[in-house]
Amino acid sequence: RLLLEPRLAAIAASRATEADMARMEDCVRKGQLSSDGATSQKCGDLLHRAIAQATRNNLLLSLFEMIYAVREATTWGRLKPALLTATRLEKQWNEHRAIVQAIRERDSSASAQIMRQHIDDVKLELTRIAEGDDG
Repeated sequence: RLLLEPRLAAIAASRATEADMARMEDCVRKGQLSSDGATSQKCGDLLHRAIAQATRNNLLLSLFEMIYAVREATTWGRLKPALLTATRLEKQWNEHRAIVQAIRERDSSASAQIMRQHIDDVKLELTRIAEGDDG
């Protein structure tokens, strides 16, 4: 994810259509309004997929889909429910909103940087959970 998704965000910043932006913004809106952690997480997954789709690059989209399929079958898939606390979800949605804003502003560099930080943050949280530090 760290190798692929920042690049997807950067490409989406230059290629996203108004319909793509509306889809991304809808995912953010629905995810933030959701009171159910699983629904919020699903909106997050849909947002990341919408960003990948906005690249208009079938090879990159296929790589994205493979990574998401693999992660569900690994430790990440088992640890994911622990990420669904109100505090963690709020932080993730703030990051998601910032990514979408950078894409809307056509700022490829910021889009990539914010996405990289977002994925690093999720990785750090998962590592803490896996090590028993649910902090």
